[in-house]
Amino acid sequence: VVDALVPILRGKQIVVVGDSKQMPPTDFFSKQFEGDDDSLTGDIESVLGMFLAQGAYESMLKWHYRSRHDSLINVSNQEFYEGRLMVFPNPGTNELATGLKFNYVPGTIYERGTSRTNPGEARVVGNAVMVHAKTKPGLTLGVVAFSTAQRDCILLELERLRRDDPSCEEFFSADQLEAFFVKNLENVQGDERDVIYISIGYGLTAEKRLSSSFGPVNREGGERRLNVLITRAKLAMEVFCNFTASDLNISHTSPVGVKALKSFLQYAENGHLENRFETGKDTDSPFEDQVISAIRNMGYEVEPQVGSAGFFIDVAVKDPEKPGKYILAVECDGASYHSSVSARDRDRLRQTVLEGMGWVFHRIWSTDWFRTQKKQIDILKEAIETAVEASRTSRDQPQQSLPIKKREELEIIERLEKVEDLPESKPYVLANGQLKNNFHRELLELPYSIIADVISEILKIEGPLHLNDAARRITDSMGIGRIGNRISAHIFLSANFGHQKKMFYMESEFLYENEDKKVEIRDRSNLLNTLKNIENVPPEEIQKALLETIRNAFSIPTEEAISEALSKLGFGRATQKAREVIGKEIIELKARNKLKIEEDDRLVLI
Repeated sequence: VVDALVPILRGKQIVVVGDSKQMPPTDFFSKQFEGDDDSLTGDIESVLGMFLAQGAYESMLKWHYRSRHDSLINVSNQEFYEGRLMVFPNPGTNELATGLKFNYVPGTIYERGTSRTNPGEARVVGNAVMVHAKTKPGLTLGVVAFSTAQRDCILLELERLRRDDPSCEEFFSADQLEAFFVKNLENVQGDERDVIYISIGYGLTAEKRLSSSFGPVNREGGERRLNVLITRAKLAMEVFCNFTASDLNISHTSPVGVKALKSFLQYAENGHLENRFETGKDTDSPFEDQVISAIRNMGYEVEPQVGSAGFFIDVAVKDPEKPGKYILAVECDGASYHSSVSARDRDRLRQTVLEGMGWVFHRIWSTDWFRTQKKQIDILKEAIETAVEASRTSRDQPQQSLPIKKREELEIIERLEKVEDLPESKPYVLANGQLKNNFHRELLELPYSIIADVISEILKIEGPLHLNDAARRITDSMGIGRIGNRISAHIFLSANFGHQKKMFYMESEFLYENEDKKVEIRDRSNLLNTLKNIENVPPEEIQKALLETIRNAFSIPTEEAISEALSKLGFGRATQKAREVIGKEIIELKARNKLKIEEDDRLVLI
C-alpha cells in the first residue's frame, strides 16, 4: 500500500483494478505496525479496499474468458460473484476442453497424526502427471495441493517417477513460458495453465474419520484462496480426493471456505459438465423463429438461447453425427440494435471470445433476411454444410497433442485408475486352540523331536516368532501356567534339534520356517497386552514396517517413522523400550544402505 501512494499522488485520475473475492496482498509485515491507534487505514488490506472505503465509483468487469469450459467457472460465479459473471458457453468442438472432473481415490489414507499427507493420493496425482506428459505434452499443466506437506509429497513422488521413466523430461523443462509447476494453495495466485490438477490431501484417515479441517481454507479469507484455486484452468481441471462431498458435514458455524469447498466437490462429483447450457428459453423475436424454421426444413436440429450466466447464443445448430455437439452459432440481429456503435463493438468482442472457445459464427441481419430471404437461406445452408464438413474432418484427423497410440493411452489410464493399494498389515493369528494335544505325558518327558514338530506347526499358523512366544503357545496348549527354567531349557534344546534337522530355521532365538526368513507385517492390535512384546517381534518384520512407512511417506521424521511402524505392527504407544528396539533396526537399515538419515532427522529411502 505504501509503495502505491506516491504514484497515486502524481496522477490527476486513477483507475484501480482488483478483485476483492480473491487473495489480498500479503500481510506478512503487518505485525510490525500493531498498536498504532492513530492509523485510519490499519484495518484496510489493499489500495482497492481504501478506495472502496472512500465510496469511489465501482464497476464490475463481468466477462470471463479464461475458462474454455463453462464448468471451470460456474461454481466460482455462483459462490463468489452472485451469478453476475458473463460466462461464454462452450460448443464442444475442442475435445481437450473437458472441464471439471472428480477423481475419487478411496484406497488412500490421510495420515493426520504423522506426515499430514495422503501418500496414496500423491501417487495417483504423480501417475496422472506422467500420463499427461506422455499423452498431451502440448497442454500446459499445473498441480496445486492444499498444504505444503502434500505438495512436497507429490514432488517426491514425481521425482521418483521421472527417475524411473526419463522419456518425457522435456515436458518438465523450466524454460517454457508456462512451465509445469507443483504449488500449494497459497502460492498459486496469478498462475494459469491449460490443465490444473488439485490434490485435496486432507481427507479420511485410516479410522475412516474425516476432519473438517482443510488448512488455509478454514482460516478467515479461506474462501478467497479457494476461489483463486478453482479459477486457474483454461481447458480442464481434475480434483483428486479420498472422500465425497456427502462425507463432508457442514453447519451454519462452518467456515465460508469449507462450505464453498463442499459446493465445489458436489459440482465436480455430480457430473454437471455439459459443454453448454440449454436454457429452454423461448426465442427473442419472430425473426429468430423464422430462421429456426428454415434450418429445421434443411434437416438439422437446433437449440435456441444456448448459454449460461449473461450471454446466450440466439440459435445453435447441432452436429447431425454427434448431437451433443454444436457446429454453428447463428446470431439474428435487428437493424435498430446494430445502429449503436458501442453495441457493434461489444458484439464483435463477444464473438472473438467465443470463436477462441471453438464456436463458428454466422450472423444474419433482419433487414437482409426480409429483403432477400431466399438468398440468406442459401448462404445459411452453405455455412451449415461447411461447418458439418469441418466437424467431420476434425473427427477423422488424429489429435496433434496425442503423440502415442490411443491403445497405449488407454492402457496407461487404466493402470492409473486402478489405485495402488496401500500396504496393509494382516491380523496376527494365534496358534492357540489349533495345536493338537496328543502328548499324554509331561512336557519334560517329551522327546525333542515331538516338541520340534509342534514348533513347526506353530510357525505354519503364526509365521516367524520368538522362541519365548513359541514356548508360551506350547505350555498354554498343555495347561501349564508358568514356564520355569527347566521347561524353558527343554524347549530351547528341542528348537535347536529342529533347526539342526532343518525342520525350521532358528537365529538368535527367532524362529522361521526356512532360511529365507520371509516375513509379513502382522497387526497385533487384536492381541492382549500380555501377549505383545516388541522385543519378541522378528527384526525383519520391524524393518519391513519401517521401509513401507518411509516408502509411503517418501520422507518422514524419525520419531514419526517409529510411531507409524509401531502402529503397523499393532502396538499403540511408543514406549522408551519400543523406541530403542525400532531405533536399533533403523541403524541396521542405514548400515545396509536401505535408508539414509538427513540433516533434519528425516528418514529417506536410498
